[in-house]
Amino acid sequence: MQGAICGVWVDDNGRAHTVRRQPDGTCLETTESFRPFAWLQQRPSGPDVSGVTFEQLQGFGAYGLMAHGESLENFQG
Repeated sequence: MQGAICGVWVDDNGRAHTVRRQPDGTCLETTESFRPFAWLQQRPSGPDVSGVTFEQLQGFGAYGLMAHGESLENFQG
């Protein structure tokens, strides 16, 4: 992808939209699938959440765990 980002949003169907300014001054919108994620310091306590997987990250950063969701609904609640 080239060009400055003018806009980014995720629609209700879980698709990510980006708008980029092209060198000729026009804008180009693209749509792609979106897989929600969150960086975490630790795994949440309580029952496992259906549709969310956890990945231990390498290194020594403050957020050493990444949660991946199948949809945005997995992260709400």
